[in-house]
Amino acid sequence: MDAPSGADHTNAEVKHELSDSEIAVQCRALDLPVLIIDGIEDIRPRWAVDSLHQALTNSQRMKLARSGHLPWVENPDDFRAAVTTFLTKHSRDAPRGRP
Repeated sequence: MDAPSGADHTNAEVKHELSDSEIAVQCRALDLPVLIIDGIEDIRPRWAVDSLHQALTNSQRMKLARSGHLPWVENPDDFRAAVTTFLTKHSRDAPRGRP
């Protein structure tokens, strides 16, 4: 079996750090709705978005077809529809007034 390449080793370290990092702890503590939109054709590692989705306990994930790393550019109609739907839903759920 070949030894992992430098990039593979670095990715494994970053993946481990993200799962146990202070930022992951802070994400888990957030109590607000979050929409994560990513393109299914993105060539970047899926675990990065997966770990963010797991850490943000009140998050919804939308995977857009015909999109890579820039879904708002590559598929603006579906991106806009996803954001509009999310904001409409959560604006109804938002508390009225300010404390």
